[in-house]
Amino acid sequence: MIKLIKVPALSVVSSLEGFRRTDRAWGKKAITVKLSELTEEEIALLKHEPMLIVTEVEVEVDEESTELVELSNTGRIAAIKVAIGQLDNSDAALWKNDGAPNTTAIVALTGFTVSAAERNAAWAEIQAAE
Repeated sequence: MIKLIKVPALSVVSSLEGFRRTDRAWGKKAITVKLSELTEEEIALLKHEPMLIVTEVEVEVDEESTELVELSNTGRIAAIKVAIGQLDNSDAALWKNDGAPNTTAIVALTGFTVSAAERNAAWAEIQAAE
């Protein structure tokens, strides 16, 4: 039986597809990397790079293999919030009539399926912070 544990990670999104930093190519879809795969210097470079949006998240991994299984719920919401922040406010196709972001637009940026409930939770957190 697989036992999942949560480990710290970074969710990284670039404003430019194929942007390179720390010997990796970053894109407009969120890429999640466990902190254990990065040096302290690489983490600092990523967090301070203006071309990147970096969010600290937790991911679930198989305790024995430590391979990435999937983003935890907290990590998914964080990645969704990052994606919403990248949406062009002036592009009506990216937004619903009630002002909430379009789930399809979020999926295009995150690279994973996003439920309406997840979108709503992320959107509520963003609205509460404003």
